[in-house]
Amino acid sequence: MNQNRVQASEVAPRAGLADISILANASLTSVTGTDMTSNAQGNYDLALKYSGTGLASVGVADKKVLVYALPAELQGKVVGGATVDIDANLLPITPGDIPGVKVLFDALGVTINTLNAVLPIPSVVAAFNQLKTVQNLGAYQKTLPAVVSADGKTISVEFTQELSEYVHQAYVATFGSLRAAIDALQGGNVVTKPLIDGLKLAADKLFDVIELIASGGSDILDLALNGNILGDMNGTLHTTVSDPGAASATVKAGAINNALISADVLTAIEQEGEAVTLNFPTTAVNPIENYDVAAPVITQPVAGQTQVAGQVTLTQPIPDRTTFEAVVTLPDGSTKNVPLAADGTFVVDTGSLVDGQTISAKVVATNGTYTKDSPITTATVTAAPIENPIADYNVATPSVAPLTAGDPEITGQVTLNQPIPLGTTFEAVATLPDGSQLTGTVESDGTFKSAGVDQLAAGQTVTNG
Repeated sequence: MNQNRVQASEVAPRAGLADISILANASLTSVTGTDMTSNAQGNYDLALKYSGTGLASVGVADKKVLVYALPAELQGKVVGGATVDIDANLLPITPGDIPGVKVLFDALGVTINTLNAVLPIPSVVAAFNQLKTVQNLGAYQKTLPAVVSADGKTISVEFTQELSEYVHQAYVATFGSLRAAIDALQGGNVVTKPLIDGLKLAADKLFDVIELIASGGSDILDLALNGNILGDMNGTLHTTVSDPGAASATVKAGAINNALISADVLTAIEQEGEAVTLNFPTTAVNPIENYDVAAPVITQPVAGQTQVAGQVTLTQPIPDRTTFEAVVTLPDGSTKNVPLAADGTFVVDTGSLVDGQTISAKVVATNGTYTKDSPITTATVTAAPIENPIADYNVATPSVAPLTAGDPEITGQVTLNQPIPLGTTFEAVATLPDGSQLTGTVESDGTFKSAGVDQLAAGQTVTNG
């Protein structure tokens, strides 16, 4: 029996949502309405606002976590992450009454009253008295990145630290007027100067503590504000989901004091959290129905090539989960499909192409079960251009051996630049004084001879090329 009692005492009862909640009178609504409309990418943008009023027991240092529990229809469907807009109104406080500050604050009040009796300091008195009244700390407003759980069941955001830092800064700001008024005190006579110095010394002791609170070096404020700090607050989840494949999906939410979302915590939110049901179109939406699939451009095919290349400019924005492939129709009527590269290019093996054949291509976009074709582009194979193998070859200028009257032939030399294009031959052409021409073969060493010259006379000119 004793053993059974021990075992029973070690089994903690499952916490309900009320045991871990930080807000009362909560509600969950869809800012954009509950009838969902798809965006340009065929997805659905959600804006879910969870609102409530802070419980009296919730202090500055208490954990503050907003959790959205996604139903099975939306799990794994979050596209591009999520953010939450936090808007938390803080309850007013009396700055001078904070334990740990009050002793120094009251001591400063004594020195202020003493100096004021001798030398009126109305601005200091007014600023001091204001800190003895209730002051508004304003509202914490910030957009925070949310965490989508690995299993896709929750989206959550913790804002404990950010809110705490805001409260510290807002509290410190209430002392700004008093600090400025005291800093403005100057001079004094033999009677008042010691009182002014004593007031500033007392103020320095107070402001040293205030600076510690501002920097996070003191937990005085956190200990003092261990309850009754949150007023009305809300957190609006912004995220995008793909088509859930269902007519409706119910999201639930809760604001809790535990950053660890255990199975029990998730169950509590799923069973007791505030709920909103979102309605999705029952008729499937074609995400590429209005998407412009551009026609591809085919690089001019040339006879003898064994591939054809092309490119297409993909219209932006591209609907999510859309893929593209090029479908090329070859001269024999067969087709080949290849995925587009990231830059929209594609290459297809064709076999050796022949002048006059035609090739066509189109781009097919696919999204789920939907497809959409681009216009078809057709190209005709052209003959390969004939290249001149000696177009860029430098033919050197020949030199002719000296001639004398009566020589029967012309000889000379030319430098044959290397490398010599394959199949290239050379001949020397001599133009005689009467305009006739003689030719001679240029040997491999660059020498040449033009025979059959009639008797040359002195002073005549012979040209060679």
